[in-house]
Formats: sequence, structure tokens, C-alpha cells
Amino acid sequence: MSELSQQSNEMIIQTLKAFNKPQQSLLLVAGTTQTLLA
Repeated sequence: MSELSQQSNEMIIQTLKAFNKPQQSLLLVAGTTQTLLA
């Protein structure tokens, strides 16, 4: 359970960082979607 929440926090941090880099945000969203669907 704690492992899953840690991964979620990491994804949130990466997403926030992506907002500063619009070009990479789409790639991050695609990667996050693949992770959730996997």
C-alpha cells in the first residue's frame, strides 16, 4: 500500500515538473496512461 502511494506521489511530482516543460508534458501523460493501463 505504501509502495503504491509512493509511486503516485512520484507521478504527481513528475506531472508538476512537466507543466514547466510543455513539450515533455504530452510524453509524460502518454507514459502515465500506459502505466495505468498496463
